[in-house]
Amino acid sequence: MPITQQRWFNIGIYNLPQINKIRDLKTLSLGRIMSIQGTVTRTTEVKPELQLGSFTCLQCQQSCPAIEQQFKFTQPVRCESDRCQNSADFELDNSGSVFMDWQKVRLQELSTDIPAGSMPRSIDVILRGDTVDEAKPGDKTIFTGTLVVVPDVVQLMKPGEKHQSTNMDHSKMNRQESNKMDGMSGLSKTGVKDLSFKMVFIASAVHAADTRFGFTKNVGNEDKDDDEGQHFTHAEQNTVIGMKDRPSLYSKLAESITPSVCGHLDVKKGILLQLFGGIKKKT
Repeated sequence: MPITQQRWFNIGIYNLPQINKIRDLKTLSLGRIMSIQGTVTRTTEVKPELQLGSFTCLQCQQSCPAIEQQFKFTQPVRCESDRCQNSADFELDNSGSVFMDWQKVRLQELSTDIPAGSMPRSIDVILRGDTVDEAKPGDKTIFTGTLVVVPDVVQLMKPGEKHQSTNMDHSKMNRQESNKMDGMSGLSKTGVKDLSFKMVFIASAVHAADTRFGFTKNVGNEDKDDDEGQHFTHAEQNTVIGMKDRPSLYSKLAESITPSVCGHLDVKKGILLQLFGGIKKKT
């Protein structure tokens, strides 16, 4: 069966017992399945990402299918034909390649996780397949997946700084003919670019953090099988159900809103009605 006709299944693991903070993500967490929580600040549009590329050799027309892409456009090392020594001239065959939906999300740590006097930290989260468009800016979301590192092309020079020529005249710097100074040809020779990486979180499951009830629910899941009441204990359920028989419950609930502010009972009743919602009624 051709690769493009196969069915792809995405495995998503969620509801892990521990949720990590963005500030705690270190190199010891690389390659481990974990959950992180934060506020989505920015999302990109959904784009197709090449997963498995099918290439055609331009010299012998030999097909090289199922070339896995490694965080960049990866071509075959050499042609699969024994009589061809081509290692550079390849053309991508879109009909035999596998593409998947891709989206990048910027996740910022919660305000409660920021130490005093520190700036909030952020991390890029990669969504693929069914998880795209499940997180919207402003949502408090829990992502479950794996922390990986990808090459990062850093800007070594400051804005407006001109690159100095490396063809310098060292004749004035040489005191002796036998003791010459070798000039550095650039920062790329020191290995700075090769050793520069950044951490990216590849998520396999997306959940919305519902802090009102202290549990999480799946984003985009419209099933009502999981009742929210089952997350309360029996004592809490009996307390809430017993409140309906108390006299003047409406006034007591209104007085419970910001008890440090005295008075303004009408304002508190209006806020209480907005919290519960409802329709207009005439009594």
